[in-house]
Amino acid sequence: MLLADMGADVIKVEAPPVHGDLELGGPRHGFDFQNLHRNKRSMTLNLKHPDGVAVFHEMVKHADVV
Repeated sequence: MLLADMGADVIKVEAPPVHGDLELGGPRHGFDFQNLHRNKRSMTLNLKHPDGVAVFHEMVKHADVV
């Protein structure tokens, strides 16, 4: 959160929901979610699939911090 507040481009990577799961990580509304995830982008990647791993590795090549 601190890096995002200082202007870093922060991308939150989440696993895709599994059939039958409720919202992964809890509801995405309310002051606490908005406060904890401010100034961040997010995306879903399946890191158990080779394509998801390839996308992640490409992102890591351009990242300052992982």
